[in-house]
Amino acid sequence: MPLDKALKILREAWESGVESVSFTGGEPLLYPGIFRLLEEASSLGMGVSIVSNGSTLTDETVKKLARNDVYVYLSVDGRRDTHEKLRGLGTWRYVVEAAGRLAKEGLSYATVTVLARETLKAIDHPVELARRFNADEACIIPVM
Repeated sequence: MPLDKALKILREAWESGVESVSFTGGEPLLYPGIFRLLEEASSLGMGVSIVSNGSTLTDETVKKLARNDVYVYLSVDGRRDTHEKLRGLGTWRYVVEAAGRLAKEGLSYATVTVLARETLKAIDHPVELARRFNADEACIIPVM
C-alpha cells in the first residue's frame, strides 16, 4: 500500500474514534514507510504497537521505536528447536538479541506465542525468556 494512502487511513481511523493501532505482518518493520506511520500514529495520540519476529530490531531501530513510544510484541515459538523448526534455522538468535536490545533500551515489550501443537510442548520457554529479559508480559494467544 502506498504510504500516502496508509497515512490517510490512519488519520481516518483516528477521526472515527480508533485509539490504538498495531502493525503486524510478516515483519512490519520491512515496510519502507513504517516509521512515518508510527510517528503519525504517535503524534495523533494513538497507542502504538508492533508485532516483530526480532530480525529487524537493531540498536538503531529499537531507539526509533522508543522515541515513538511503540510497544513491541516479540514473537517466540517455544524452545529454540521448536522456534527454528517453525521459523527457520538461525531465527532464535534474532529473538534473543532483540529481547536484549529492548531490555537495554528500556522499551516496553512482551513476548507473544501462538498456542499450537508444537509450541504447547514448551510453553514455559517463552515465559522464561520474558522473565530473563525483563519483558512486561508473556502473551499466549490461540491460533487464528
